[in-house]
Amino acid sequence: FFWFNGSFIDMGLASMMALIVAYIETADAFSRQRIVVVQIVASFVVGLSAGLIALQLPDSTCFGAIAIGGVMDILQGFRIVFAVVEIMSRHTVAGSADLLEGMLFTGLIAYFLRFGQYMAVVIFKDPDEKIFEQCQKPVNEWWYFLIVPVASLSWSGLFNPNYRDLPVMCFHGAVAVGLHHILSISDTDSKINSFVSSLVVSFCASVFSRFTGRQAMG
Repeated sequence: FFWFNGSFIDMGLASMMALIVAYIETADAFSRQRIVVVQIVASFVVGLSAGLIALQLPDSTCFGAIAIGGVMDILQGFRIVFAVVEIMSRHTVAGSADLLEGMLFTGLIAYFLRFGQYMAVVIFKDPDEKIFEQCQKPVNEWWYFLIVPVASLSWSGLFNPNYRDLPVMCFHGAVAVGLHHILSISDTDSKINSFVSSLVVSFCASVFSRFTGRQAMG
């Protein structure tokens, strides 16, 4: 949520949205064969809920932080990254399939988040949509020392790791965010920033995995 200048209120609300998404994913009504339905329902519910909250509490909440934080578990960033790695490793067919699927699901999630937001606007009878742009109460950056490791630990859980791999995965995830933040405050170009952060962490994690046989990317 801190990428959107979110507050602690936004963090709590995003956590609630994430729990709703997890419940939808595990509900008996949705099987693994209906993953598209899960993406649609979860994205719409989060978009609608975050939109209603942002319109009801415009001075203390941020739609972007709540919505993106809520659907983080179903976003396809990891799939797209590993699809590129597969393609570069000459697994062209599998990599291309994963890349296309990741891009399609990302577009689907974005569309239904926006549709949920639109329905919230309709319910409130066409209010000023500039409310959704108000993300002006970021947490103090010193809190990042506590928040980033917890967030990194959560991201690592998406890979279904062994418990003994979690500390190293958490460490590399925190290093990635920390390096990205340092480069961003030094006015480094955003594309160079992302490239350098990914390169350094991927290299370190790959070396660790190569010599230990354990997961290290988190």
